Amino acid sequence: MKQRPKTKKLTIVTVISRNDCASCQELIQELKTMKNGLAAQFEVIDMGRESPPSFAQGIIIPATYIGERLWRYGKYSKQALAERLQREVDNADQG
Repeated sequence: MKQRPKTKKLTIVTVISRNDCASCQELIQELKTMKNGLAAQFEVIDMGRESPPSFAQGIIIPATYIGERLWRYGKYSKQALAERLQREVDNADQG
């Protein structure tokens, strides 16, 4: 019986942001430059002004989730994210 080739599992990186947040916009630009070469899918959730005030009050932005887990709040270095994503990709390759 033939074995099916393994397909790479994409790591999902989600950033919660707002358009009027300068740190959020910087982070999103960094992600755009990083995504080439990484087995990751990047998503941005823009809270915008339409979000209910009760929901938006308790969230620190930008908030970055890797997979389903919160990784970091606020701004961080491109190198820290690259290293974390590489570990995630390496772990997915081993599993």
